[in-house]
Amino acid sequence: YHIPFGKSPRYFIKLYRFLRKEKFDLVHIHPERAFFWHAMMVWLLGANRIIRSVLDVFLFTGYLRLKRKYQRLIARKIFKVTYVAISDSVMEIERQYFQNPTVIVKNWIDESYFRSPTEIERLNARKQFSFKENDTVLISVGTCNKKKNHYAVFDALSELNSSLETPLKYLHRGTGPTTEDEKEYARRIGVQSYTTFVGYL
Repeated sequence: YHIPFGKSPRYFIKLYRFLRKEKFDLVHIHPERAFFWHAMMVWLLGANRIIRSVLDVFLFTGYLRLKRKYQRLIARKIFKVTYVAISDSVMEIERQYFQNPTVIVKNWIDESYFRSPTEIERLNARKQFSFKENDTVLISVGTCNKKKNHYAVFDALSELNSSLETPLKYLHRGTGPTTEDEKEYARRIGVQSYTTFVGYL
């Protein structure tokens, strides 16, 4: 059942009615956005357990950092929210920035699907992206945004390739708010011929 999020009383009224009708015993809150208000509503409606998964590092500063710190504290102490981090780095940022203790449950993957490629699959992938058999290819997968700092990869590529006989190649799969800026940066520092961007196929 999907209730599209909106910053309006109508959204919270719909959500409240839905939660009151279903009477969930355990509720998992995923997003950072409005998590405090979701937790409060769930707590008021009597859920026995509230789990909040933290899937990213939130490097908030100033007033927003202070606000989120105390929201986490209230949610933990009063609403009895249990916080789950997906990695060591997420756990550490929650501790440093918000003094928020978390339990680690690392992301699960299907190892029958995400596996090392066969030799034929490897050769076909190189052919698909026009890489030679002896090319060394760096690969990253994920959203293009400032936190991922793909610019550091371009800088390293520029520095390394100036001293290598066979240049390194770089393939990035993913898109995001900084995609076009990253492409322009690669052109500006002269590594665009070694760089391949592909979307989520």
